[in-house]
Amino acid sequence: MKQKTFLAIVMVFFMGIGAAHAQKLARGIVANVGDTWQTVTLPQSYTNMVVVCTARYTSLTTTRALVRVRNAAGNSFQLRMQHPTTYTTTLPLSGYPVYYMVVEAGQYTQAANGVKMEAVRYLSTQTAFKGTWGLMDTPTYLNTYTAPVVVGQVMTFNDPNWSQFTEYGAATGTPPTPTVLRTGKHVGEDPLTTRANEDIGYIVIEAGSGTIGTAKYVAAVGADAISGIGTAGAPFTYALTGLASAEVAICTQAADGGADGGWVVLIGTNSLRVDGMDLAIAEDQMLDTESAHSAEPVAYIVFEKEVAAVAPAAPTGLAGQSFKGNTVLLNWVDNANNEDGFKIERKTGAGTFAEIVQVPANTTSYTDTPVTAGTTYSYRVRAFNAAGNSAYSNEISVTVVQVLDVRHWQFYQK
Repeated sequence: MKQKTFLAIVMVFFMGIGAAHAQKLARGIVANVGDTWQTVTLPQSYTNMVVVCTARYTSLTTTRALVRVRNAAGNSFQLRMQHPTTYTTTLPLSGYPVYYMVVEAGQYTQAANGVKMEAVRYLSTQTAFKGTWGLMDTPTYLNTYTAPVVVGQVMTFNDPNWSQFTEYGAATGTPPTPTVLRTGKHVGEDPLTTRANEDIGYIVIEAGSGTIGTAKYVAAVGADAISGIGTAGAPFTYALTGLASAEVAICTQAADGGADGGWVVLIGTNSLRVDGMDLAIAEDQMLDTESAHSAEPVAYIVFEKEVAAVAPAAPTGLAGQSFKGNTVLLNWVDNANNEDGFKIERKTGAGTFAEIVQVPANTTSYTDTPVTAGTTYSYRVRAFNAAGNSAYSNEISVTVVQVLDVRHWQFYQK
């Protein structure tokens, strides 16, 4: 099969080094995925990445297809769409937008990482199918959850025939609970029920809202309200609250009360909005052509759009005066509303400017002490934030005036 290399435009949040930001969250959208492999390159490398994807269909009549992933390692992964059809027939596929989420495999806690979450990747050696949903894996949670939200993906392409991530809790028709989690892969109504072993990746997060690094999200398992593409009334809407915008949605069918298997897709060009998202369940059509499906709960994680940081405006009106013979008093005008702080630089005489201190946001004065009487100092100030530094303020020079002790002056007068 022809391979296509594609550098995806992604919104990536590199959280730095150390336990506090070890999850290395990346999320984004690949705008035009088809039936050839595309490479998504990320600006950071992973020891053991977990990738979860969700496709968006333009309409209810879009050709049924699911997202396949392979070669998820280092700083990239590959994805394509696959139509679950007979093995001698292929359909041309193109134009599917695909949302994705990537994190480093591991356990994350609120205390250490600011979010209760885990990401797991393992080899699944069994395959569920219509009428035989017991062929599932039973992993143990790494954290203790009150309301777990689980999303997942088949992450390898060891078998060229299709398979789809699936999950449920104590029964096929109920989502994972705080004590029961079943995960695996299924082939729905496909009469060919055997598959090669595949890597399964899944992410668990506590329901609610919060941030992963700087990425704001809401996560939940919705009501049993999302039915099949062919069900009257499709697509079906989940309301969203708590975000200022909505840019990436990762969705997984959280149970399979309908027993036919399926996968969740967004439906429509405006299917992801700040106040809701339009969803439906797609099915393979291996056994029959109907695409109705009983109502199911859907687990989702929706991320807010990250506003690109811009450098702050430069301070102005820098002024200074000598005080008490060993101090320079500085003040300036703060023209920014997005600074993290200010950097104050000083040089002595004809020397070179060097930073002497950083002060917090909204500060408009600084006392430089001790300084040497009789010496001329020059100063300049600039604001800074994560996007960079502002331009410098005006430069000023202050000569520190020697203050004669009054007692000595009186003695001299006598």
